[in-house]
Amino acid sequence: MDDGNNQHLSPNTQHPIYSFSNHYWMPGYSHQSWNGRLDFEHRTRRQGERFTLSYMLALTRQHTDQEDEYTDLLNALFSYTGSLKASVKKAERSIENDDVIGGITKGN
Repeated sequence: MDDGNNQHLSPNTQHPIYSFSNHYWMPGYSHQSWNGRLDFEHRTRRQGERFTLSYMLALTRQHTDQEDEYTDLLNALFSYTGSLKASVKKAERSIENDDVIGGITKGN
């Protein structure tokens, strides 16, 4: 995905102090998201009065495979080739209660 050559030259001689090449790629990636909402509304016998209960749910799942390879190392301060696997799972919930009495909303 990303190929790069990195080099730092001496200001006096213009010879390389260090240099390396790197290659970065993501062989695997997935992202899933589900959202839902459930509403319950109850009207009372009074004119304009109602009770509403809402429940919202959001689910997210993400998985990433990433690899980074460094080659052609010349006087580099590191020797590195690595891979990273990351997974994120997240759930968000929200409950809301609204009472409407005579056209005036009271949120809880």
